[in-house]
Amino acid sequence: MYKFSLVILAFLIFSGCAISKNLKKDDGPCPGIHDPNAKVRLKAVMKCKDKDTLASVVLEDESLRVRGRAVKRIRSVSLLKELEGDVQDDDALPDEAREKLRAYIQEWRTVLQDKLKWKRMPRTMPEAEFLKAEKEPVTDADKAARTKALFELVNATRVKRGTYAVAWSPSLAKVAEAHVADLEKHPPQGKCNLHSWSSDGPWVPCCYTPDHKNAKCVTSKPGELTAYKGKGFENAAWDSLRMTPEQAVLGWLQSDGHRVVMLSQNEWKNPPWKALGVAISEHYAVIWFGHEPDPATHKKPVASKTGKGKTSQPEPNTIQELTPQNLEKVLETEKILVVVFTATYCGACKKLMPSLPKINKKLGSRVKIVTFTTDTNRSAGLLVKSLRAQSLRGVPTVWIKLPDTKKGKWDYQMAGLADGNVLQDILILLIAGEKPKIQMM
Repeated sequence: MYKFSLVILAFLIFSGCAISKNLKKDDGPCPGIHDPNAKVRLKAVMKCKDKDTLASVVLEDESLRVRGRAVKRIRSVSLLKELEGDVQDDDALPDEAREKLRAYIQEWRTVLQDKLKWKRMPRTMPEAEFLKAEKEPVTDADKAARTKALFELVNATRVKRGTYAVAWSPSLAKVAEAHVADLEKHPPQGKCNLHSWSSDGPWVPCCYTPDHKNAKCVTSKPGELTAYKGKGFENAAWDSLRMTPEQAVLGWLQSDGHRVVMLSQNEWKNPPWKALGVAISEHYAVIWFGHEPDPATHKKPVASKTGKGKTSQPEPNTIQELTPQNLEKVLETEKILVVVFTATYCGACKKLMPSLPKINKKLGSRVKIVTFTTDTNRSAGLLVKSLRAQSLRGVPTVWIKLPDTKKGKWDYQMAGLADGNVLQDILILLIAGEKPKIQMM
């Protein structure tokens, strides 16, 4: 009986070895690619160079991490494009996993297209001619024509598919233009997708990820950059060559998540879109929708007091010295008002003052900055009294008044603020509708 057991044990061990050898043989050019242990498969993926094997891993492996790593081992843009479609059609994958995997594929395809973009051109155009064409700037006339074409194509696509055309929104168009310019200058990196915003502008920077956890990153942008009161919702597209309206719309139609937004379908059917702004640059196209009508669409020119039929000039985007003559006009501004109290003898003031032009250049569309030199202004006492019935406690001091605050009231008063970066961060938060934590004086 004992000998019989040993024979059976030996047979099982031999069979196991044979099975193991067969499994390794089935791995083909990438040993360990089908190992039960995910860590082993991950290491195998890192060494694998066979694109067909990697493609099968992307579509079949149990681990999302292994799939994602396999995506970044593939060097074929066309194969990645096919895989993106296959992943989209894979009903066996949970929605969240499918979106994450599609994001991996899109991000890596973006990187590859940058490196291989000249190879996608027709063979009739040599590489040297293509590179020369890539350097030719897009003219303002070309950009305006393509912007108009994109707006008309989006609405034509909507009408053709049984829904309504959406009104043009100057405010959302301004947001769209700001975003494509930011994307061109600062392409998203890593997990951040096309809805992300850099820190180089008068907005709250953010990294938008496929899980949509930071949705406010997008919805708050119209309020950060314009007077538009509602939330904004964006579709974005990228192409390594020059983006066209047709490419952008086609891409959004092929993506379920983008199509339902653009065509007001499913959960996006109600409330209806009442505002649409678009922008297109060399490599990016974005469209912004809003549920609220844009007041800027119907805003009429304000008649000037200086003469009939004339219109008032836009508010100058410069830093002014506060005087009795311009006090009333300054207080009537529709922007966030910042009054900086300073003095010629003040060392801390000399540290703060050079940063004001930089802040004004970055945030001047939403913020009005005025200075007040207390030791040289003969009307200092009268002006302080006019601003508020309270004496000034020292310099530098910064007072901030929000547009909706009643005349004579101030939202923030900060004594001793000498750091321009801190002031800029506070203003960016206020533009975004946030309440910064500030120690009041």
